[in-house]
Amino acid sequence: MVSDNMMQARIVKAYRATNARQRSEGRIWYAKAYAVAKRIHPSYVAGAGVLAALSPQITWDENIAGAELICHAALNDLPMPDVAGYNINRQKAWKIARGEYWESPLELLSRSPGQYKVNNFYRNILGDQYAVTVDRWAARIALPDWNEGSMRGRTYLAVECAYQDAAVKLHSVTPAELQAIVWIAEREKVA
Repeated sequence: MVSDNMMQARIVKAYRATNARQRSEGRIWYAKAYAVAKRIHPSYVAGAGVLAALSPQITWDENIAGAELICHAALNDLPMPDVAGYNINRQKAWKIARGEYWESPLELLSRSPGQYKVNNFYRNILGDQYAVTVDRWAARIALPDWNEGSMRGRTYLAVECAYQDAAVKLHSVTPAELQAIVWIAEREKVA
């Protein structure tokens, strides 16, 4: 695996290559996601859980559309709609939207492959600025030869730590903001 210092240097370089608009959008990205969570469900915690549950391997637009449909159906006692995403994630989103879990949404989200990413996304939506959502875009920035596979365990935590350390080095951004800023820029490169 790439050293922590190399990952941190790649993240800092990616941040420094961003423009003012990307930085501005990235700083408020999770606040906007929180607003979506509040809009789609009377319980913003459930709304955040639905968004997080659906998130793996779909676009943000698909995520919002699917979360809106699931929450609307759940809150109006309609059948579960067919939305983008993996079946296991749709099932979790449905349970969260309907309140069919014994624990918090975070406990339900913790029981799946990709749990680190989904858990941190949930935390970020709810305002945790220290957790880092390491998705495929964040991984591409930190790891020069990342192979698009699911990130687990130590690799995920190492990349998350690299973002946290890079944010400390930059002094002007939280780890969550840093991830969102470089996420916006990286996606724009391929759009």
